Amino acid sequence: MPEPAESSTIGKMRERSMEDTTPRPMISALTLFPLPHQMRALFFDGKDISEFILQWEDLTMDWLDGPRIKKVPLYCKKIIEKYVKTLGTYIRGNNWEGFVTELKSEFKDDDSEQQRNTEAFLQNMVQQMRQQQQDPSVSEY
Repeated sequence: MPEPAESSTIGKMRERSMEDTTPRPMISALTLFPLPHQMRALFFDGKDISEFILQWEDLTMDWLDGPRIKKVPLYCKKIIEKYVKTLGTYIRGNNWEGFVTELKSEFKDDDSEQQRNTEAFLQNMVQQMRQQQQDPSVSEY
């Protein structure tokens, strides 16, 4: 004997509710975040701090400043990791912008972006001086 339409609907709802309670593997953003020293994970070896910071900001854009700062040394060469942990902005750990400024200052000598910006700035200044005066002295340069 066929079941009434109402009871078959209830049976289907029970089947769905049982399906919904079955445990499913969860994929979170944390499992997709590369771990330190994992293949293709960020790694800072002392060169091009600006590029490292830019990529780090992209990966951690939703993070609070504290965790964002405290995880940086894990993605650095061992000697750099120890040094970064001694920086005042790292110890305070509450101001990302201050931390970035200090890192860029400490590693500016091997940062191609900062070197390009410095060279371009100096060339621009020389050009402006030449336009203002016919023959500036060496000390003015």
